[in-house]
Amino acid sequence: MTDNLKKIKPIYIFILLYTVGAIFSIYMSSVYIFDIYKYIDEQKFLLNILCAAGLIFNLFVFKTYNVKKLITHLLLTVFILFAAGKYNSSMFALWLFLLAIPPVNFQKISKTVLTVTAAAVISIVVMTACGAGEVIAFLRPGTNLMRYSYGFLNPTLFAAFLFQICLAFTYIRWKNWQAKDNIFIFAVLCLVFFFTNSRTPSVLIVLLLGFVNLKNILNAKFISYFAESLLILCPILSLGLTKLFCAANQFALALDDFLSYRLRNACYCFANYPVNFWGNHIKVTQDMLLIKNFYLNLLLNYGIGLLILFLGAYALLIKKAAQNKDIALIVILILSLMQGMSETMQAAYYFNYSILAFSALLNNNKLFENNA
Repeated sequence: MTDNLKKIKPIYIFILLYTVGAIFSIYMSSVYIFDIYKYIDEQKFLLNILCAAGLIFNLFVFKTYNVKKLITHLLLTVFILFAAGKYNSSMFALWLFLLAIPPVNFQKISKTVLTVTAAAVISIVVMTACGAGEVIAFLRPGTNLMRYSYGFLNPTLFAAFLFQICLAFTYIRWKNWQAKDNIFIFAVLCLVFFFTNSRTPSVLIVLLLGFVNLKNILNAKFISYFAESLLILCPILSLGLTKLFCAANQFALALDDFLSYRLRNACYCFANYPVNFWGNHIKVTQDMLLIKNFYLNLLLNYGIGLLILFLGAYALLIKKAAQNKDIALIVILILSLMQGMSETMQAAYYFNYSILAFSALLNNNKLFENNA
């Protein structure tokens, strides 16, 4: 029996885990949410079974655990359970998902993410084009620009998934990058900018193109220092701009219009909820309670403790990537940290696939192997 289990490759477990988790979640971000929501209990049950299976394989088949690691993971599990609270199980579900990821290198993870995400996105767009769902269009306030969602609940979600496709594609092609790869990324950029008119993903894709085309002069040590500086700069800048808005600073007020009232929402939440260790678990009953900033959302919703844990995990991961000279992963982490200043879903692995690399700090001791 044990010998048969050892024949099961870790990548198969990851493919099952990611496919069951991501496809359902991506469809939940589309106009088909009501068609698929009725199966949410079955999906959660199946995903929990797969996470449990992944943990058992890591413990007994892949033997990724020792006593020290087991105790550390148990303590972190208790901490995250308290920090996530009874109001939001998604953070704890993410923790279990990361624990269940078996030893798989990031090249294989990226290929899985690219395949699954592209398949889900293309199927939603095609079904919508065939009339199965509604194409929702938005007029950007203060302009005559129309934004199209192509089957997603809003254009920003569609653009965000396209950005994840670009990241995974770039990581896979990094060492063998060619001119035709630029054409593909540029085509996606045009779709994001001209049709969804999503500004943050557009800027990030432009930066991605810059990084990959300058990859021959990038130094792992320098780029890791830059990434580490963002761990301090992004939260401080997010908090600083919010405080300036609260003080009616003219620059911050003008910037808030460009940022679609992100500073206004954050200011409102800071005025009504205290900063503490365990967070406030804010129930979003109105638009102004939706904090569209990953760092401030962690701080107010989950508390200082979980924010420190996330930033510490990013710091350790950046250090590991630098030691393994994985510049491509560091670039992806940099763009993810930047994206966190205007998005709140960075803790969702289907929305921010770089978070899957956190598995290198847990049971995935193969993340940096053979990433060619």
